[in-house]
Amino acid sequence: MAAKAYLAIDLGAESGRTIVGVLHGDRLTLHESHRFFHLPRRLPSGLHWDLTGLWGEVLEGTRKAAAWAQDQGLSLTSLGVDTWGVDYALLSRSGELLGLPHAYRDERNGPAFEKTITALGR
Repeated sequence: MAAKAYLAIDLGAESGRTIVGVLHGDRLTLHESHRFFHLPRRLPSGLHWDLTGLWGEVLEGTRKAAAWAQDQGLSLTSLGVDTWGVDYALLSRSGELLGLPHAYRDERNGPAFEKTITALGR
């Protein structure tokens, strides 16, 4: 049975990485192809995610993963992305980003959290 390679992109709150998982029969091996550090950026409008920086690192990790897989005689079968689930970005009808998403650590979230607790209870 031929081995299959899968790309995982993991974006955490302060760092990210790309990992190639190789499944050969019932054995899975992992190869970290790229690791990077990232933090939100302080702008006049608050604390925002650096989307262009993150995108550049994801592309770099994908390139490195594809090159590694090719060197191993493998091709990437699919990819999956795991990321934080508390932030969001607003898009126009045409799919354009309407503004940089605020990071969940932005100070504006404190009063909103307290208002929610007051309304709903702990």
